Amino acid sequence: MIRFNKFFTLTLILLMSSCNSVFAEVDYHYQGSIQLSPEKGHMIADWSIDVLDPKAKDITFFLRDTLNEPVVSGDVNSVRLEKVSGFSDFWSVQVTLNELEGEQSRVVNIDYKGVLLPEPLPNGINQITADHIELNVDSFWFPMDASFSKLLTADLNISVEGDWFGITTGDINRKDEVFKLINADPRLDIAFNLSRKVRRKQTTRYEIFDVRENDGGIDRLIKAADACITTLNRWFGKYQLLPQGKFVVTERKESGYARENYIVFTDITDTPDDRLTRFVCHELGHFWASGADFNSVENWLNEGFAEYIATRAAGEILGADVFDAMIAEYEKQIEGKDLPPIWTKTSSARSPYLVNYRKSALALYSLENDVGAEKFMKIVSQFYASDTRTTPTLLSIVEEVAGEKERLEFEAILAR
Repeated sequence: MIRFNKFFTLTLILLMSSCNSVFAEVDYHYQGSIQLSPEKGHMIADWSIDVLDPKAKDITFFLRDTLNEPVVSGDVNSVRLEKVSGFSDFWSVQVTLNELEGEQSRVVNIDYKGVLLPEPLPNGINQITADHIELNVDSFWFPMDASFSKLLTADLNISVEGDWFGITTGDINRKDEVFKLINADPRLDIAFNLSRKVRRKQTTRYEIFDVRENDGGIDRLIKAADACITTLNRWFGKYQLLPQGKFVVTERKESGYARENYIVFTDITDTPDDRLTRFVCHELGHFWASGADFNSVENWLNEGFAEYIATRAAGEILGADVFDAMIAEYEKQIEGKDLPPIWTKTSSARSPYLVNYRKSALALYSLENDVGAEKFMKIVSQFYASDTRTTPTLLSIVEEVAGEKERLEFEAILAR
C-alpha cells in the first residue's frame, strides 16, 4: 500500500495554481462523459485518454476509491489496481501501454461509478449536492497522472437533470440536459462549477458566477478586478494580455483557489479591500508568473513573483501606505523563523509556504530597492518573456540589466 502525508490534498491545490498553458505542451487529451445525480452525490464516468507522448510506457493514474473499482481497457498491455492511503484513500491505476505502432496515439479507457464524496472534504471545495456541483482534481474525481506534472486538454459531456448554469476554465455550453465542456489549452486540472441558483455578471474582461445567498462584496470585487487587470496589462500586456477571467464566489469562509483565469473565491463579504485586491492581482498575475518547476526549489519563481507583483499592484491601486503595511506584515511573519534559503546552486526540494510567498517576495523587494523601479520592471518583463523559467535564467537577466555586482548581491540574498 502506498501512503501520502496528511497535507497532500492542500499541497496539490497550491501546486495547481502555478501552471501556465502559455508555456506548456500537452501530454494527454481526455475525452469522456459523466452522468451526475446531485441528490445522491453519484456519478458515472467514461473516459478515453489519448496518450500523446510516444515515449510513454508505464503510467499511474490516481482516482478516488469511493468510486467503484475502475474498468480499464484500450491500448494497454497490463493493468494493476492498488489502494493509496493517506489524507484520503485512492485507487492507483497502474498501466503498461502497448508498443506504439505508427504515429497514432495510444488510448487508455477508464470507466467507473459511485458516490464520490460520502463525507464532505475538510476544505469544503469539492461537492455534489442538490443545488451546487463543484469539482476539481482535489477530489480525484477524474483519473489524474500520479506525477502531478502532466498537462491535458479535455472534451467532456456532463449530464445532469434540471436547470443548471455552468462555468469552467475553458468553454462550457449547454444543450438540453448536457453540458459540453472544452478545455483547449493544456492544464493540470478539469475544474468546473454548476449551480441552480446563481447571479451572473458579464463584462468584456471577466464573468462573475456568484452562488451565495447574498451579493456582499461584489462591487468591491469588480473594482479590484478592474484595477488589477488594468495595472497588470499595463505592466506586462505587451507580451500577452490577460485572457477573460472566470470568477466564482462561494459561501465558504476558507479555501479559495485558482486555475489561471478561473478563480474561485471564498465569501468576500467581509474581506478587506487590501487583501481582496492582493489576492485577485496574485491569481491573475500567475498568467505570467508561471512555468517554473512547481515541485522543486524553483517554485519560488512562480509564487514569489506573483505575490510581490500583486503587493506592488495593490500599492499602486490603493496607495503607498498599503504597500508599506504589506511589506511590514511579511517581515513580521518570517521574523525569528528558521527558514531555508530561497535558492542555492545545490537546492532541489520545494520550499515551504513562508519561503515561497513571504521570504521570496521580500527578496524581490530588496532587488527593486537595489536596482531601482525602472530596472526592476525591465528584469521582470524580460523574465516573463523568457522561455526558460529557472533561477539561473533570472540571475543572468539581473546581470544583463543591472550589472554583475547587483546579480551577486541578489544571489547572496537568495542563499541566506
